[in-house]
Amino acid sequence: MENSENTVLPVVTADAPPFRDVAPASVELPPKSPPVSLNPPNFKKVVMVAGGIFILSLVGVSGYYLGYLQGLKGSATEPISSEPFIPEGVACTMEAKMCPDGTAVGRGGLSCEFAPCPGGEEMTVPADWMSLSGTGYSLSYPEEFTVRELDDSQVLLSLGPTQTDGTEIFDGMMISLMSVDLKDVSLEEYVDAQILSIQEADMSTIIQEKAAISIGQYQGFFYQARGLGIFSHIFLQGENSDQALEIITLVEDPGELGFQTTMDQVLASIQLL
Repeated sequence: MENSENTVLPVVTADAPPFRDVAPASVELPPKSPPVSLNPPNFKKVVMVAGGIFILSLVGVSGYYLGYLQGLKGSATEPISSEPFIPEGVACTMEAKMCPDGTAVGRGGLSCEFAPCPGGEEMTVPADWMSLSGTGYSLSYPEEFTVRELDDSQVLLSLGPTQTDGTEIFDGMMISLMSVDLKDVSLEEYVDAQILSIQEADMSTIIQEKAAISIGQYQGFFYQARGLGIFSHIFLQGENSDQALEIITLVEDPGELGFQTTMDQVLASIQLL
C-alpha cells in the first residue's frame, strides 16, 4: 500500500456519535423598536409656550421690583407735607347756616367751609324791637307780633293782610319756642325721638331730613315737615347745658312783604341763658 506511512486515520470509538455536519438552530430575535425622535411633533410649541411664560414672569417681577425701588427712592427724597390730605370730592358734613336774606348755605369745597351768604354775613336787629324772655332764652321781635303764652311754650304770631282769622296760616309768620330738659339724652337723640313721633302720628310728612344747623354762635339740628303748611323745626343747645330750645317756625308770604327776613332777624336775636 502506497503512502501508508503518511496517512493518519481518525480513531472512532463505539461511545462517540458519528461525526456529521449539523445545521445550527435558527434563533428568532425581537423586532427592533423604532428610533426615538429627539424632536416630537409638539416639542417646539411646548418650548415656545414655556419660554413665553418665563419671560412674562420675569418682566412682571422686574417691573414690581423696579417700582418698589422707585417708591423707596421717592419716599426718601420727597419732603413730607405737613398739610392734611383732602381727597377730591370729599363729603362735607350736612350742616346749614341761616343767612340774613332767609336763605341757608351749606359746607363745601376742600376745606368744608360754609359758603358765603348772598347778601353778606351781617344780621342786624332793629333797636326798637320788643324783648321777650323765657326759661333759658331771650329774644327780640317786632311790635306787630302777638305773643301768646301756652302751658309749655310761647308763641309769637304775626298775620299778613290776606290772612283769614280762625284758619291755618297762609299769609303771615308764626314762631313757637319751648325749653327742653334733655336729662340723660343728647340733643340729637331728642331730635330723633321728635321725628319718630311725627312719623308715627302720620299727620305730617318729613320733607327735609335732619341736618346740623348753625344760628349765630349756637349749634343744633333742624328738619322740615309739611302739614298745614311747611314747618321748620330748629333745636339749639348752649355749651355745657342740659337745656335746649325747641323752635318751630312757619312763614307764608304770598305778597312778598319780606316775612322771611323778619323771621331770620328774630332767630338771630336769640340768646341762650
